[in-house]
Amino acid sequence: MITADAINAAYAKLTTAQVQGFNAAGGVLDAKEKLARRRAALLDSGEIDGKNAETREGQLRARTEHELGYVETAESLMRQADLTLRCAQLEVDRCKTLLKLLEVTGIKASVTSESEPFMYGAKP
Repeated sequence: MITADAINAAYAKLTTAQVQGFNAAGGVLDAKEKLARRRAALLDSGEIDGKNAETREGQLRARTEHELGYVETAESLMRQADLTLRCAQLEVDRCKTLLKLLEVTGIKASVTSESEPFMYGAKP
């Protein structure tokens, strides 16, 4: 049986996952911005002196290993946040489906008068 507490928990997890996804996306943007600034600084300083694009790119990659690592880590966190968000959305969808099933079959959901307002995000 689905309860108001289960529905509230599903929506709370979804909200948390959305915030984590937003923060992870910001982390990716920050890491990429730091990488771009570092690359520009290296080019402006003259430290990158390769004769062709491939050599220059190799020099840049070698001198920005840390920044590249931060980008990879941030992207990994973003993928994890995306997975968490998808799972949370699946749980909310499951709750909606169960409620529709209960409605169609005429079975009342296990909702108490105390917990009912919380189904819609109201705070005590």
